[in-house]
Amino acid sequence: MGFRVDFALLQAQNVWIRTLGEKNRFVVRGQVGWIETNDFDKVPPDLRFFAGGDRSIRGYKFQGISPRGDDGKLTGASKMVTGSLEYQYNVTGRWWGAMFVDSGQAVNKFSDSNFKTGAGVGVRWQSPVGPVKLDIAAPVGDQETHGLQFYIGLGPEL
Repeated sequence: MGFRVDFALLQAQNVWIRTLGEKNRFVVRGQVGWIETNDFDKVPPDLRFFAGGDRSIRGYKFQGISPRGDDGKLTGASKMVTGSLEYQYNVTGRWWGAMFVDSGQAVNKFSDSNFKTGAGVGVRWQSPVGPVKLDIAAPVGDQETHGLQFYIGLGPEL
């Protein structure tokens, strides 16, 4: 048995990296997503939007931000917007320190605005086989339900 649903999914993201001098670097990220359909309940869950986690909103669990169903489980959203501002400082050689703030939301109606923000610090290492990053972040104003989150990332900022 199958079902049919017609929908349009639009998604865009951008990363902007700006180096100032030899020791200062700024990384700005943005992502938006929109699903347009007449029956959102039939959109497969793996195509819905969730926010949270590395490269989204650090300080929250991976895909831990979305509307919840009547059973309290995350359902995914039809709309998402996230943004990040990160400052990196070259401590020595291949080692960089980082400070960042991420913010965004995953909702079904923008009138139900529920922006979440996370902030933290990290270390970047330009290893011989590629970039490695370690981050620690916490939610801002949401500590009762979300604690510290640790992230390990491999690969470029893009």
